[in-house]
Amino acid sequence: MLRKKTFILLSLTIIYILFYTKYIYIFFVNDTGNGFFVDWYYFVNAIKCEKTSESCGVFNYGQILLYLPFNKNLDFLYYKILPPFFIIIFVFLIFKIIKLNNKKDYFLILILLFNPSSLLLLERANFDLLIFITIILICYSKFFWINYFLIGFSFLSKYYPISFFVNFFIENKLRTNLKSTILFSSCLIFSFIFIFFHISEFKEFINNSGYSKAGYHYLFSIKTIAKVIKYLFDTNYIILLVFFYSLYIFLSIKIFFYLQKKKLFNFCDLYKIEDKLFILGANTLIVCFLFFSNWYYREVFLILSLPLLIRLKNETKLNIINFIINFIILRYLFLFLYSYLHLQETHYHIDGVRFFYNSFLLIVTIKGIADFLLMSFLTSFLIFYNIGILKKIKIY
Repeated sequence: MLRKKTFILLSLTIIYILFYTKYIYIFFVNDTGNGFFVDWYYFVNAIKCEKTSESCGVFNYGQILLYLPFNKNLDFLYYKILPPFFIIIFVFLIFKIIKLNNKKDYFLILILLFNPSSLLLLERANFDLLIFITIILICYSKFFWINYFLIGFSFLSKYYPISFFVNFFIENKLRTNLKSTILFSSCLIFSFIFIFFHISEFKEFINNSGYSKAGYHYLFSIKTIAKVIKYLFDTNYIILLVFFYSLYIFLSIKIFFYLQKKKLFNFCDLYKIEDKLFILGANTLIVCFLFFSNWYYREVFLILSLPLLIRLKNETKLNIINFIINFIILRYLFLFLYSYLHLQETHYHIDGVRFFYNSFLLIVTIKGIADFLLMSFLTSFLIFYNIGILKKIKIY
């Protein structure tokens, strides 16, 4: 326990040093020039504007966040206290969900905290940090009314947490399927009623959603390889997307049947904490991967799959699980090179036309392939879990 507390304190100290010295901008993330926590300040400034002005422009989050209180007395709390507080909670929760049994586990914690995608999330204090914390709170909470609020609020805050609604069916093993269905349906209905009464703002959000999309830089999406091929060979982008989506489905199903043949799913349980973290985390990750061009700090949800994979590695002794964990570790290590190259010159212009360097395109392609393979593997697990949930509610 003492070693764990020491490691937590050391991790927080290193994060503080990276921020205070601004070494984080030299080796890990791009400096926007607007200081730390820019995503959080955008969100807070929008709330502040809502309380003090009639015209605030399009809000890139759900309208429910604008109902949060704000006044001069809360100014210090929002701007100074909450961003570092959430970072501290994030670090504590990483140590909470990853069990430390050997030196390899401590090394894993290090790369989970200090890989460039996590550091970018912390440096910007992006709202996904709160979504990550919320998933863990939902999985550990034993009070359905707290989860009911957290699920509805999270969905109305960012919309992609629609994946959270599945928690109603894995929350309590003793709850009847009818009660779970009622909770699920009522929460979803109340959420859509709220959206209905803010439909104009919701349409503006949808129409302007491209504002926050990643381009070729820091990209986490199934669209990555298609974007590179389109750039290199001027191929039809829609045809490329159809091909990669089809290949993704095919590969995920093949892996699912392989794991089923190995009887791996006999060790899975909808109601264990590691499985819950995986279901909510991986479902959220896959929704984002398949439907959005994400900034790669959204990869933070990948962390939630590791407690289950570590448990399965210890229980099953299957080589495939050990291989996947090592693959994830290597992928995190690769991010250091990937991000460092992003800090260098990635493109040049000729007659006003942008051209990417081949080294940049190569590193983006490698990451795109690694993401594609890893997400296919995680989806094979979700096929098993989601079928199990559908059986509970008599849909499958």
